[in-house]
Amino acid sequence: MNNHQFDTKSDNSDLVGLETMKYGTVVSDSIIISRYAGESLEQILFNNKTVKIKAFEKATQDLAELHRRASYLIDIKLENMTYDKNDGVNFIDLESRARQGLPTTPGMTFENTTIGLLQQFGEIYPKIIGGKEFSSQEKNSLKTYDEYALLMTIVAATTKRRQA
Repeated sequence: MNNHQFDTKSDNSDLVGLETMKYGTVVSDSIIISRYAGESLEQILFNNKTVKIKAFEKATQDLAELHRRASYLIDIKLENMTYDKNDGVNFIDLESRARQGLPTTPGMTFENTTIGLLQQFGEIYPKIIGGKEFSSQEKNSLKTYDEYALLMTIVAATTKRRQA
C-alpha cells in the first residue's frame, strides 16, 4: 500500500522545455499518471546490459538547466532514470524535487551520495520543506548532490558487470 500523498496543485513550470524530465500528472492525492519514459536503468543492469555514455548527454544538459532554475532532483538513481527508444536517458519520479520558494517534502534515498553531502543536505532540509529561499552556498550543495548522484548512476549504467 502506498501512503505517499501527492500535491494535487503540483507546479511543473520549472520542468517546461526540459525533454528528459518526464513528469506525471497528479489526479488525486494518491494517484499520479505518467507516460512511458522507457526501461528503467535498474532493469537494464539487472538484464546484464549497459547504456552508452552518449545516451546521458541531453540528460546532463537538462539537469544543468534545471539547476539554473533553482530546482534540484535530490533522488537521482538507477530506478529513477530510464532509457528510451531514441537511445536517450530520462529522469522520472520528479514529484518531490527541491525547488526554491516552494515547500516540498523530499523523497530520496541515500545510495548515491557521501556523508559530507548528507550533512549539508540535513542542514538545508528545513528550508526545503518550508519553501524558503536557498543561499548560493545551499544551491551549490544541492547542485553537487545531484551531480554526484548522476555521476554514480552513469558509472553504474555504462560499466559492464563481470560474471561470477
